[in-house]
Amino acid sequence: MTFSRRPIPDLPSEPPARDPLTDLVDERFLHDRLEVLLAAGLRPLSVAILTIDGMAEIKRRRGRRAAGALLARLARLLESRLRSTDCVARSGSSRFTIALPEAGMIAVAGVTQRLRTLLTEALQRESLAEVASVSVGAASTETVGAEADLLLVAAERARRYAHRHGRNRVAIYRSPLVVPLLLPRPAVEAHPNSPVADEASLLFGPLLAHSRRVGDARTLPPEERTG
Repeated sequence: MTFSRRPIPDLPSEPPARDPLTDLVDERFLHDRLEVLLAAGLRPLSVAILTIDGMAEIKRRRGRRAAGALLARLARLLESRLRSTDCVARSGSSRFTIALPEAGMIAVAGVTQRLRTLLTEALQRESLAEVASVSVGAASTETVGAEADLLLVAAERARRYAHRHGRNRVAIYRSPLVVPLLLPRPAVEAHPNSPVADEASLLFGPLLAHSRRVGDARTLPPEERTG
């Protein structure tokens, strides 16, 4: 993933609210950040949503306090591998949302695959790989459009797609008019510090195949809408 060559606008506001467990910003701050970036005309812009699947089982086996400490370690690990211009928020009990300025669809595919592998290896070191996994979904202004809410909804749809299709996967939102494809492995390995992808875990698909307007997540049928 290349570093930004344009200045990233700052949020003219008071210090953000922090999650007490992970010390990450909250989802409202990230949403405001997305809107500032979009209003500044920064393109492309991507959003990724990651969940640690299996946290309930981790809590059952090791207790709530140990599970919380694990989540905090994973959050720090995740934040340490992002650029200073990226923004990561805790957006659920075991869910993280990331804003990635100047990252298009191909770039975000490589970055999210790297992050998925990073967190999966951390779970393996904790001897939790058999009960926990990482599901990731991402969306870009290249296919969704320049609205914060649309990016968030499409990224969540992609995450659900990855979760339903085996977990431990990365799914990228694509227009239903584009032929589904698997991202070639060299495109992933070309990103700096990216590990070799395992188990062909990049999924591309027409995630909004039933939508009435290409790229508009708000037109999903009722049974597919989030929120």
